[in-house]
Amino acid sequence: MLKTLDGKEAVLSHIAHTSGPRVGKYGVDTRAMSRVGIPAVEAAWQQGLLVVIDEIGKMELRSGDFRRLLDDLAASKARLLGTIMRNPNREADRYKALPFVRVLEVRPDTRVEVLDQVLEWLGGSPSLD
Repeated sequence: MLKTLDGKEAVLSHIAHTSGPRVGKYGVDTRAMSRVGIPAVEAAWQQGLLVVIDEIGKMELRSGDFRRLLDDLAASKARLLGTIMRNPNREADRYKALPFVRVLEVRPDTRVEVLDQVLEWLGGSPSLD
């Protein structure tokens, strides 16, 4: 399921989806990404907001439009906070290897440290009141 922060939703992949690329037993509807996900990311980017993408994975990367958007974001050096697949993948590895990208692995033993690093990058800590 693809969901935006403003409440829009679309089915990105489904076992019954028969057209388009496949990831394992799932068919990927790349039009859902173009219809719902990409406009949400573009809107945040155009407003100068922090762009948040959860996740950049095999299914999402099947969309050429999504990959082009990631390339545009990288070229602009937009502030992007995202999750990306850990396993080797040609497309994902290309983004992880960009010189200005910082990859943090979240594990039970590193989650507090990673949270502190992300909050520092964002410019402060949230109020705990």
